[in-house]
Amino acid sequence: MARNPISLAVHPVGQLGNRLLALFFAHHLSRLMPNAIVTGCEIEEFPVRFGQGPNPLYDGDREITLTGHDVDVPALLREVEQAGIERINLRGVFARVEYFGDRRDELRELIDFGAPSNFFDDDQLAIHVRSGPHLTPMHIHEDFTPAPLSFHEQIIAETGLKPVFIGQFDDHFYPRAIQARFPDAEFVSGGSPAEDFGRLMSARNIVASVSSYCWLASWFSRATRIHLPLLGFLNPIHRADCDLLPTADARYAFYEFPVIRWDASLEQQDLLTRQHVPMKHLAPAAVDALKVRAREGMRDPPLEVGSAKRA
Repeated sequence: MARNPISLAVHPVGQLGNRLLALFFAHHLSRLMPNAIVTGCEIEEFPVRFGQGPNPLYDGDREITLTGHDVDVPALLREVEQAGIERINLRGVFARVEYFGDRRDELRELIDFGAPSNFFDDDQLAIHVRSGPHLTPMHIHEDFTPAPLSFHEQIIAETGLKPVFIGQFDDHFYPRAIQARFPDAEFVSGGSPAEDFGRLMSARNIVASVSSYCWLASWFSRATRIHLPLLGFLNPIHRADCDLLPTADARYAFYEFPVIRWDASLEQQDLLTRQHVPMKHLAPAAVDALKVRAREGMRDPPLEVGSAKRA
């Protein structure tokens, strides 16, 4: 007897980058479940050429809900088959390149990003700035550590490219410090999320921020070099369940930092904007080894710097 279709119901969490990652995980599962029907794929910023409308109501008892990032997909497929699961609710972000990293061109066709932009020149270095409430002690999130200004300074010096800072330049200490530290740079702000996404996609050289939004715009871009700081959720020692470190992609340059769990303390603000934070370039093999080390669990606690919340 033929099995009834399985409902993959996407319930997007967070802002644009997180919502796109959830869609890509749904697409990954749909390739492994040929009888799956994917719903809930609409996003405000871009038309999506994937999915079948909003999530339908479900009043049965054969459903499961997936959250977070790391899913044991083979175990999930076994459970779906053995328990006769009818609906899978996707309420996570699923930020792991293993779910989509080999399908960049295919996924680009699923999202209508609009006409290609020619915003950045080839001799410019696009440096994304993520600002917002998470920079303040009232709304902190330890996974969103801003990049130290010494990192930007070093990449600008090494590349010799013209720096263009793009993103959020609201009235917080971080964007103010950037503008003061780099007075001769160009600053681009005020664009919508969709506009800035397209602008980043046009860049040949990108310095990424700790942001799933910037990560995806960079990944989809025409860039030949993407400088990726291993900070916040991009550091596997900080978040082993996340993995947005595509070591097989030759465009990426990876930079290791001490673990900085963001708490927006005055000490950390001073560290990021006034001090030199040590970093080192990691070869892809070293990044892979770091990921294995993080997954296995560290016997010794990681080095943490600039935190008012050390154990």
